[in-house]
Amino acid sequence: MKKTIIFSIITSLFFACNSKPDSHDRHNHEADTAKTEVKIAMPQTDSLHAEHNKTTESSAKSNYDLILIDYLNLKNALVKDDSKAAADAGNAILATLKKFDNSTSKSNKEIIEIFESIKENAEHIKDNNGKIDHQREHFAMISKDMIDLIAISGTSKKLYQDFCPMFNDSKGAAWLSETKGIKNPYYGAEMLTCGSVIKEY
Repeated sequence: MKKTIIFSIITSLFFACNSKPDSHDRHNHEADTAKTEVKIAMPQTDSLHAEHNKTTESSAKSNYDLILIDYLNLKNALVKDDSKAAADAGNAILATLKKFDNSTSKSNKEIIEIFESIKENAEHIKDNNGKIDHQREHFAMISKDMIDLIAISGTSKKLYQDFCPMFNDSKGAAWLSETKGIKNPYYGAEMLTCGSVIKEY
């Protein structure tokens, strides 16, 4: 009888000891859990960079659209043969370029050159109120710059690229418009519908 009781006690102690988690295993489990928690808590730098780049690109496009709005106001002034409004629009382009933060484009030499060209031609347009033929010559150069800018950056607006074959001694010149119907800024009322749509954006 005593042997049976002793055997039962030993067996119980054996199972009781084996049922307790090993302190080493528990330590490893806790360490693994801590590692998992740290990993989850770490910032996802790749996604943050991607989000920053996306926001930066969106901001840049938004600023390009401001320049585009000024450009379209200039185009519409020339369509109406309004030299004073064209000069004001040229001044508006300069103001937009001045406040435009082009830090996102500092690594893009082509965009910097486009901005410099737009600025130079906008100054001519601003300073030549009453000389609409001269303003139109510089508008042709700004139009080329704007077409180049959109080719690089894209646009969120529906636009049409039009072409007048008569301007500049029949060498022709393009421009951008927000409407599909031809309204020629190079001749205004003299030849308002001269030209054609050559591209849609």
